[in-house]
Amino acid sequence: MRRYKLSYTVCILFAVISMTATAQVRNALTPTPIKAAEYEYEAVGAEAKIRVEYPKGGTEAFRAAYERTVLGAAMKLCFGDIKDAAPEGKTLLETANLAQPLAESFIRFAEGSRQDWLEEMNADLEAGDTPKTTDDLPGYYVDLDVERVADNPRYQTYRIFADVYLGGAHGLQYEYYFTLEGVTGVHFGLGDLFPDSLHSKLTAIVYRNLSEQLKEDGGLPGDFPALADFTLPGAPAVGLLKEGVRFQYQPYEICSYASGMPACTVPYSQLYAILSEAAKPLVNYVPKRRGVPTPIKGGKRLK
Repeated sequence: MRRYKLSYTVCILFAVISMTATAQVRNALTPTPIKAAEYEYEAVGAEAKIRVEYPKGGTEAFRAAYERTVLGAAMKLCFGDIKDAAPEGKTLLETANLAQPLAESFIRFAEGSRQDWLEEMNADLEAGDTPKTTDDLPGYYVDLDVERVADNPRYQTYRIFADVYLGGAHGLQYEYYFTLEGVTGVHFGLGDLFPDSLHSKLTAIVYRNLSEQLKEDGGLPGDFPALADFTLPGAPAVGLLKEGVRFQYQPYEICSYASGMPACTVPYSQLYAILSEAAKPLVNYVPKRRGVPTPIKGGKRLK
């Protein structure tokens, strides 16, 4: 009798442990909830407007990867280093408002850059010319938005959009995509999603889809390259979305500034066969099975 009681107790304990482990795995795979932080900072001749969506939970590995990749890229667009942004002893995700360090980083860069610009202008003045002041300089600005655009139990994709002006005839816009594996936070960029040996096939697929997208949007730009001169995006501008893979080009990358930032989303049905083996489990796509040939009997195909 005691043996049965002991076995029953062991079974109950094993069941509790199994349920706990299952719950932990399920929680780890559940899409991470997000928070949003906003901060605006104005200084003499410079303005920063920042909005950031960031993971509220998730594994420690995922959060560290988000900070390293997504926030690291955002900091670079604000001309700062992520290592110098967080308060001492804390990560950037632990700051009271993580949009603030990004804004402050841009303002510091703008103040130093504008001062250098002013010194160069005055160094080139002719005799008798009135020295320039900061009032003669155009204002710098950055409008930065970081948002999560796709999430499921397997991956999360974040989009970074920045409108930056640092003097000159016009500002520049940038749009980046980062796909992080949902638990480990491993970043899946272009080379991780598609084997290098298949990039020629991928280039042809993207070229066709991008051409069709631009025609729908108003027509191919006059300087749109031929397939022989076409290249895949170079920046971190490829990301997994619910409907397919996003391919985003930056200004000047394949066309003139006037053509903007060409982009297309290629359906998984066109890409699944050339995805890397590591990337296929991330994608919620099941290839359609080809029909099984009807058996042949007596030289005739059965109906």
